[in-house]
Amino acid sequence: MAAEDDDLERRLRDVLHSRGLGVPVAPDAIERLHAGARRRQQRRSAGAALGAVVIIGAAAVTIGLPTKGHGSNVAANLHPAHPAASELASSSPPPAVSAPPVGSPSTLASAAVTAPTGLPVASTPPVQVFNPVSVSAVGVNDYWVLGYITADSGPDGITIMKTTDAGQHFTKVGSPSAFVAQMGARVPPDTPTVSDVRFGDTNNGWSYGASLFATADGGASWSAVTGVPGNVVDLAAASGDVWAVADNEASGSPSSSLFHATYGTGGTGAWTKVNLSTTAFDNVVVIKNNAYVIASIGPTQQGIFVTITSSGATVTSTRGPCGPQAGGVLSVAGDGSLWALCTGGHTTTELVSTDRGASWAPAQFPLVTYSIGGVDSSHAVVYDDTELDLITLTASSPVPPAPGSVPSPAASFIGFTTTNIGFLIASMQNSTPPQLWRTTDGGHTWTVVNLGS
Repeated sequence: MAAEDDDLERRLRDVLHSRGLGVPVAPDAIERLHAGARRRQQRRSAGAALGAVVIIGAAAVTIGLPTKGHGSNVAANLHPAHPAASELASSSPPPAVSAPPVGSPSTLASAAVTAPTGLPVASTPPVQVFNPVSVSAVGVNDYWVLGYITADSGPDGITIMKTTDAGQHFTKVGSPSAFVAQMGARVPPDTPTVSDVRFGDTNNGWSYGASLFATADGGASWSAVTGVPGNVVDLAAASGDVWAVADNEASGSPSSSLFHATYGTGGTGAWTKVNLSTTAFDNVVVIKNNAYVIASIGPTQQGIFVTITSSGATVTSTRGPCGPQAGGVLSVAGDGSLWALCTGGHTTTELVSTDRGASWAPAQFPLVTYSIGGVDSSHAVVYDDTELDLITLTASSPVPPAPGSVPSPAASFIGFTTTNIGFLIASMQNSTPPQLWRTTDGGHTWTVVNLGS
């Protein structure tokens, strides 16, 4: 039973952190999964837990997508745009094939006669396809998409696309000097890698993974960040406060830490560690200046819900939505309510709170769920390993795949910026590149965002 439980928790973490389902994965993923399994076993006996994630809402939450398949923040003051026809600035059409030179009569007369062997055939450049990995929006019109072109995309292959007109057009902006962590990439040792992007406003943003970078000019330029040790597994920002969850396994300690910094016209300030009573969490969500995580504290004790305010100076813990030994994921819905996905053993439970975690109402959804995105206080979109479903507190219905996609794609990220507009990253099958999907009707139907090829 313990091995089966660990497998479910592993699969949930795969979705939350893009370590599977076709989403880019860090090159040391296998070693980290083994380490993570050992850590989770320690946490079960010691009473640790998973933490919270997700998206943003209309209440000045930030939303960004991860590629860690968790619901991350995709926008601050969020309301993503209307992706339509887009252009990949880095991709240019194949060069025209020129015809072989034709000699003049005098040239032909003096040239030696040889048997024709056929004209040389010009090779056709491979089609370049943009693979979206993470998305972050800060309003109705402005959002960024992190991605790559090929499996070995290094600093020249990493791409961040930006739209300022709700997705009508995309332009390539600057990118951090790093690889995009992904399956199959040959990354040199000690090379910086990133897997997610987040923006807190139109100027300040962060790209993170095994490395952390910051921008203060809308993505035009990026600089490496120090002060947050370990791999950054989640980051959320809104209203001048940014929070980062660092996985300290890299330093030999099987635990996570929460760090805080402020940002504004001068960029990102110094990072400081927040003193929490738990190290058993992986994710953080924000609503305005408040941050939230969920965790378990013991094999027989109810999990906790942690609220962090005053730039990390005030930390309060209350009874959480998840039971003993249950990990958890948080998602901020488009109206500012909180959805929690709790997993334990072979079961998952979805709950919603409209009072910032003071009380929780359970949804009656019987299947095992791997990712969740809150729509509003009554609806959420979930991925249950076979299909997308729109759930309420009492019912569920399947969501049809976006036109032009394969049947039953995996959803590594689901997030809503308003009660109507949301994004997800669809991890496709048969080596098909992942897709960025968008909905404008609260998750009932989806369309593929054309990011160029």
